[in-house]
Amino acid sequence: MAILVFRQLQLLEDWNFAPVATLVDPADGRAVDALTVPDFRFVGKATEVFETVDPPPRPAVAAPGAPLVERVTTEAGNLARSALARRGRFFRLDPANTFLFLTLGACQKRAGLTVAGALLAHEQAHWDIFLLGARRVASRLAALRAVSEAGLTRQANQIAAELGVAAASNVNLAQSLYDLQTDHGANAVWQATWQGFVTRAMAEADPLVVGLAPL
Repeated sequence: MAILVFRQLQLLEDWNFAPVATLVDPADGRAVDALTVPDFRFVGKATEVFETVDPPPRPAVAAPGAPLVERVTTEAGNLARSALARRGRFFRLDPANTFLFLTLGACQKRAGLTVAGALLAHEQAHWDIFLLGARRVASRLAALRAVSEAGLTRQANQIAAELGVAAASNVNLAQSLYDLQTDHGANAVWQATWQGFVTRAMAEADPLVVGLAPL
């Protein structure tokens, strides 16, 4: 089962952005008209799983009247084979109790502007790219396996922290390349191209890239 990703809202609106006198994108230091700041909450719960790699072997039976040492050896072999049949014991995240919830942080806009039209479309794609990155993180979390609950928790928190870095700094490769090629939305041709990239990636079950940028 997949780990679910939810978000606070699907579509951005002007009221999501607080007006400020001046606004600079921390990723490249450029003055911008609006800035989408994502955040998230990660909730994970481990579950223990026994994966039967091979079907349990048929128990061997000692011959009637066999010496005690042969009967003991036969039983020991049965126990060993039974243990091997359960060698897939591990911990993983429980899909029913694990999720990523995406929220908006302190989104801002330049005072006097309305976030609508082309500007809103540009910021919406930033929000969608963050969702795509979160879905990639969810896939990685679902694939985690560990021999202990503590080890699983440590690995899961490390992966979730990567999404936190992307949310806090907005400097992951996909977001940076998007702003670079679209000139923060000013280049209409590249903006339309990236809209297509994002739309196609959103339709995929587990996208690995958006445009040319890995998620």
